Amino acid sequence: MTDKLELVRKYHEENALERLFVGSKELEIKLMHICGMADIAMEIASVYKANFDRELLKLCALHHDDGRVLQYKYLGNFNDRELSHNELGAMALNQWCIKNKITPDSAIHVLRDVMMYHGRLALCECRVTWESRPYIEIISDADDIENGCIGAVGYLLNECRTDAKGYNTTHPEHFGKIKPELWAFYELGQWFDKMKYCESYAEYVLFAATLAMKSIKKYGWIAKKAMLKPSYGYASALQGYEDIFSQVMSYEDAKHAINVLRKACTVEE
Repeated sequence: MTDKLELVRKYHEENALERLFVGSKELEIKLMHICGMADIAMEIASVYKANFDRELLKLCALHHDDGRVLQYKYLGNFNDRELSHNELGAMALNQWCIKNKITPDSAIHVLRDVMMYHGRLALCECRVTWESRPYIEIISDADDIENGCIGAVGYLLNECRTDAKGYNTTHPEHFGKIKPELWAFYELGQWFDKMKYCESYAEYVLFAATLAMKSIKKYGWIAKKAMLKPSYGYASALQGYEDIFSQVMSYEDAKHAINVLRKACTVEE
């Protein structure tokens, strides 16, 4: 597919990330996330071989979250409960094609599918083509690693303070509570639908930590290395999680959550 990337390259040139993600600290943090996860996606690709084009993978990774810009423009936050950034990104790409009188080719379709279905593959399996699948899978996993093992420390602290996800406004009576079944998901590193289960910041933070657990169990040292790097003023993302757990959970819940994550991050000799 390397000789068929002209349209995706054109989209990339006309929608430079440095021009899109400006105007707020929140958008700048998202840009840091995007660049970090793109590097992780390429690291995964170098280890786990699949039938894909590496340049297309990099471009899809860089633009997987373009919908966040419109989401922030319309809402002033990144609340997928109100507006899905997946759908906004795919819509923006479709509008770009119409504006430029472009007939989408196979590479554009892959980019659109990545925008639309990253992080939602378990919910949208039947809609994903086999051509798009490896790109969506790697980008979703890289997204989980960056979100769960690196970026979580920065964005969770900010979101907890600003109610960016709307949990405190929507369900103030649930603040700090965690459903018993979510502990099983967390300990197993099993993805769950945050839109369905999370009603408090504590549960949303546990969801982010579950992404970290899922990433560690699937990718081992790639995810552990990310968890043990300095992050947003902390000696490691693991230390950052310990602080965040203590802010939004009860003492016992925070103690259990960090013990599970510490054990998972242990580097075996």
